[in-house]
Amino acid sequence: MSSTCSTCAPTEHKRISRRAILKGAGAVGTVAVATPGFGTLAFASNNATRVGDVVVNIFLRGGMDGLSVVGPRNEVTGANFLAAARPTLAVDPASLLPLSADFGLHPAMAPLMSVWGDGVTNNRLALIPAAGFPSGDRSHFSVQRKMDEGLDNGAVGSGWLARHLDNTVSPGPDGLRAISLPNGQRSLSGSGVAVTLRSTDSFRVDGFRNNGDSGAMVRAALQDLHAVDADRVVNTRAQEALNALDIVNNTTLSTPANGAMYPSGGRGRNLGRVLAEVAALVRADSGLEAVATDANLGWDLHNNFGNQVDGRQAQNLGALAEVLAAFAQDLGPDMDRVTVVLMTEFGRTFRENGGAGVDHGRASTMFVMGGGIRGGVYGDWPGLAPENIDRNALRVTVDYRSVLADVLQHRLATGNMGAVLPGYADTPDKRLNLALPIGSSA
Repeated sequence: MSSTCSTCAPTEHKRISRRAILKGAGAVGTVAVATPGFGTLAFASNNATRVGDVVVNIFLRGGMDGLSVVGPRNEVTGANFLAAARPTLAVDPASLLPLSADFGLHPAMAPLMSVWGDGVTNNRLALIPAAGFPSGDRSHFSVQRKMDEGLDNGAVGSGWLARHLDNTVSPGPDGLRAISLPNGQRSLSGSGVAVTLRSTDSFRVDGFRNNGDSGAMVRAALQDLHAVDADRVVNTRAQEALNALDIVNNTTLSTPANGAMYPSGGRGRNLGRVLAEVAALVRADSGLEAVATDANLGWDLHNNFGNQVDGRQAQNLGALAEVLAAFAQDLGPDMDRVTVVLMTEFGRTFRENGGAGVDHGRASTMFVMGGGIRGGVYGDWPGLAPENIDRNALRVTVDYRSVLADVLQHRLATGNMGAVLPGYADTPDKRLNLALPIGSSA
């Protein structure tokens, strides 16, 4: 396979079309400085010369139900089948926020409609409702690990974001290229340019209680300690760590801009804090290129799923939408150089269980958000008729790696697609073409 899919030019997007749906319906009949195991420290900024976006990867750990995120609005797309399969859990099609004639967004996610815009000319949100892990594994741990590593099967010991950074040229050590927060994320595992932070205001040399009055003394001591032989690798890493401390501690991080308000409490509080810090680092031109975090809001709802108004799932979706909308508003025009990718290991079962919940399923909804994204609903909708259901789950028709490939090539200027997504056959028919090439316009 070539390093990039040279024939995958985004000349034709693959939004879910009414024609395709009708055709399908006819066919079926109706803080430490670094975290051990997550790479060594190195920092480099390429703000002046880079051409790629800042990528923010948010993993929705726990298996988010996609059928309640983007739902069918009519019988053509299977609203009747879903209502029968989930008599107490299904979202009323009439309450869905219209995305198209056939699909709608959960009403609790209304804040995201500000990113959706009019759905056409200023839409910066792509939704892929039948995306997921291509194999049938339904283990949280197993699938999360493989998706973090950008694989189908096997293991390589490094994350897809780590390999992107390692295969993308960036000049000298004067910035903060990649961060995991508030804990280590496997998508950056193995990277030589990633650091794990609990938060920007607690970033310090591990083992010291504060970096206040003693901060300068600690830094001077470390400089003396590692200045014996500047050519030694350990001393180079120490100097890079000191550079990182300087960048974070000496950068004035602004408060949210453009009237953005992140949730101060509730389920979205932690993710909101993380993304507020990310937005501040982007605005500060800290050299940031990649961020990995997660939003484990409690998606593993075998029970207590609740109704569309005040149930646990509705609360989770409302919190997620509120944070994402605040992030986009906070960045304002800087959102043009940021791409956010949200993924989850799998969706939930098609039919509700006896505990008023849903179990481990297959396909779910991926989100891609950014100024360089062609908004819309993408992919091939498999339908919800009985013959189209995959062992009580929505069938996966979009390999999650095809979404990553679009973003990697067209928004991140990845140097070697084969190295970043090993074992993935990157062919034109798999691409959704939801990302604009850098420098182009919709």
